[in-house]
Amino acid sequence: MINLGNIYKSGEEVPQDYGQAQSWFGKAADRGNTLAMRDLALLFEQGLGVRQDFTKARESYEKAAAAGDAEAARALVALEGRATRAIAAAHTQGRDADALRMEEDWARSIEADETKKAGKPGPLTAGELGNVSWYALFAHEFQHALDAAERAHSLDPAKLSLETNHAHALMFLDRTEEARALYFSHEDDPIPEGANKPWREVIANDFAEFRKAGLVNSLMEEVETAWAAKSP
Repeated sequence: MINLGNIYKSGEEVPQDYGQAQSWFGKAADRGNTLAMRDLALLFEQGLGVRQDFTKARESYEKAAAAGDAEAARALVALEGRATRAIAAAHTQGRDADALRMEEDWARSIEADETKKAGKPGPLTAGELGNVSWYALFAHEFQHALDAAERAHSLDPAKLSLETNHAHALMFLDRTEEARALYFSHEDDPIPEGANKPWREVIANDFAEFRKAGLVNSLMEEVETAWAAKSP
């Protein structure tokens, strides 16, 4: 089954067919073969013939690792970094809807894992929801961005960096008074998870990224002008 999967995956002697490769790897994985589980995980991780889905890749790697496959265990450890880079690459390429979808998939995976280990979602899930909020902004899904930011804050209220996207979402939803109050409520507060950069610097950097993507709002200039007037 694995050999058939590899033949269809590579297209040797037969037309390349990732669907057939997935089917044969899946049959072998269902019979407990850890190599097939890894092969199946790689299809999902790379998006070969299937929707790129790091959650399904993680599940398949986890099954193989639980069965004692050391290589799968190593792949599982490295998967987060690869997922993060792939999502960031989609964003850089302007594929913000894809970046958002992949980040949402990954956030669900992290939440399931954190809940399994700790009994409930917590700071890890909150961090991923912060990323969901960020990519939702660029996908112009502003209510989605707000919902993700608010849930992230509820899970980890002490994490100041999560409030930046909260403010941005309010701004792009034209809830200007709320956004303005939040922007000015921190100003010089350092953001520990952001190398202790002051809030206003992080916000200014975010505004620059928004402008590059064609996302503009009059409140951005108002906030920057107010802060510049206070600078020595």
